[in-house]
Amino acid sequence: MTRKAHLDWETRSEIDLKASGMFRYAEDPSTSPLVVAFSLGKDRPIGIDLSNYEKDWDLIIRLMSPLFDHIDRGGVVAAHNAQFERVIWEKTEFGKRLPIRPKPHQWNCTAARARLLALPGSLNGAAEALGVPLRKDPRGEALIKLFCKPQIKRSKGV
Repeated sequence: MTRKAHLDWETRSEIDLKASGMFRYAEDPSTSPLVVAFSLGKDRPIGIDLSNYEKDWDLIIRLMSPLFDHIDRGGVVAAHNAQFERVIWEKTEFGKRLPIRPKPHQWNCTAARARLLALPGSLNGAAEALGVPLRKDPRGEALIKLFCKPQIKRSKGV
């Protein structure tokens, strides 16, 4: 099998990822995926809203089924910082309910590969070093900060 699946979770939590570390973050009951995006080979990416996953569980499983089939056939799952994607899949309540899990040897980390080649580990840094014209959309990064990171709670008078 030559096709790879490319995977990205966007998550939210009441705790801070950098302060807690990825394992504590993923195991916290408040942590849950908001969106999963994946593509198979050069196929068009599929993005799935997981914000109401209890109600939409059967639909989500159907939409993710091409990814599950790929994994079941032994296919590789690539992600930038794949360890985070793996921990979200294995440690969150949502991920534990999924019918299949990639085996450790099926993960391919593009951040680790970049560092192996003495490139920056960040996605934007590696893209810039390689002269790739595509970059992360700053509007998307702003939305991630708004929806996925803990917000400072302020009293009404402030």
